[in-house]
Amino acid sequence: MSIHSSILLFVGLAPLHLMGCAGSAKPGDTADTDTDTDTDTDTDTDTDTDTDTDTDAVLAPDFVDDLTESGGCSDFTVWARNASDTVVLVVYGEGAAHAAHQAGEEVETNGTIEPDADGWVVQSVQVWQGEYVSQSLCTDTIDESPIIDRTWVGSGGSFNMTAVPTGEEAGGEQPTDVVLVLQEVGLADSDGLSSSVVMNDVTIEASIGWHAGG
Repeated sequence: MSIHSSILLFVGLAPLHLMGCAGSAKPGDTADTDTDTDTDTDTDTDTDTDTDTDTDAVLAPDFVDDLTESGGCSDFTVWARNASDTVVLVVYGEGAAHAAHQAGEEVETNGTIEPDADGWVVQSVQVWQGEYVSQSLCTDTIDESPIIDRTWVGSGGSFNMTAVPTGEEAGGEQPTDVVLVLQEVGLADSDGLSSSVVMNDVTIEASIGWHAGG
């Protein structure tokens, strides 16, 4: 904020009274004293206080509403980002595409988020903040190098996931469409700062089962 104050004070000229003709004075005339006091006080006070608070470092309670673009790969990584690619929600797990192709039809599972779990599971939920944050996900072509300013790690919570095979298995790929719903996932950053945001009923739709970068 810039505050600029300028105060200009003038004390004007006292009026001059002429006695007699210009250049002469009559005997007995009283001398006319002209006092010219011109005080010009210019006080310029410029106070510029710039307080930069990094509000982007704190997740808005409704940040998930802005995650309008999604994708996925392998078996499995799924993600959802905002349009400006400054926030991305990333979910890592395994077994969804495999389970769908084993069954040959739509399958569904529920579970808790556990880093060391096996089978068809969700192992990790993260939120990245910065610039170009999703550029390294599911690709080997990076247009802009990601700048990750803060990583939030999910804690607790559960998930529901459906998976539908969408093509034949070939070359180690198992094309599958999935719908993942996260419930009651808390967040804390790598510095131990806890967020008041709890992700609930967060849905991500994506295609997985293909090789990252393919």
